[in-house]
Amino acid sequence: MTAELEALRSALTRGEEPREGPWAAGHVQLVRRPGGALDHVRVTLPAATDLDELAGRFGPPAFPPRTPAGRRSATFPATSPDDGEFAVTVLAELDGSGRAVVVVLRPDDLRGQR
Repeated sequence: MTAELEALRSALTRGEEPREGPWAAGHVQLVRRPGGALDHVRVTLPAATDLDELAGRFGPPAFPPRTPAGRRSATFPATSPDDGEFAVTVLAELDGSGRAVVVVLRPDDLRGQR
């Protein structure tokens, strides 16, 4: 599953949009900004997944504060760009037991910021 997530991430890094629908990694949904540009890709995993499995591919997770609605998430800082770079950041939405149920692949372009 993580190998296919990495393949999706690599395609996004090259500017290629994946097809929506079922993949081995889960159900892929393209989320667009007003005007039609791609904002991020949501991959609903077929089963809740331990963060250790994702960390093995994307590095150690960090945990931002809960949302006002109480939802928890994890980010994988090793996938985030530094100022002046482009990267596809990996985030995970967590269930009540702290396992990933959705992986978000977000293209982040900081090339114009220094």
